[in-house]
Amino acid sequence: MAFSNCGRFLIAASVPQENCLVILDVNSGLVCEGGTAMLGDKSVNKVIINPHSEADVDFVTIGQKGNFVIWKYDYEMQRTLNIEPEMNVDLQNTDFTCATFTPKLPAPYNCELIMLGTSDGAIAAINPNPQENSKFFWLEHGKKEFILGEAISSIIYKYS
Repeated sequence: MAFSNCGRFLIAASVPQENCLVILDVNSGLVCEGGTAMLGDKSVNKVIINPHSEADVDFVTIGQKGNFVIWKYDYEMQRTLNIEPEMNVDLQNTDFTCATFTPKLPAPYNCELIMLGTSDGAIAAINPNPQENSKFFWLEHGKKEFILGEAISSIIYKYS
């Protein structure tokens, strides 16, 4: 579970047998209109909120065997959007353990990134807002760079 930046919404992923994700309005205690999504056979270990998002509820879910989904809940339109970026071969069966959003980076990137840690000590990075051809791309240096020989439990990003 995770709270949105404004504290108004709670995002919760259910146990594998129920296979759903819900967005709750904390004030009413009810599931938001259009705030339910089926997860299928995907395992969700964590829900990570984009701390830099100013508009909709913007978050990712991560899990085992390449489970990585980018989500947005549009409160005004009352709908949940989700995108599963195409995985590189080296990430398809990766167990993701943590993720973080960067703020917008200067050139040469000129975008924000999502950085992901894995159970085998690798780091991967993706641009969640593609500009051209609406295709998500994994950064060359971030496809699967081994940083540690053990699971990465958290990533703290600081740009200087």
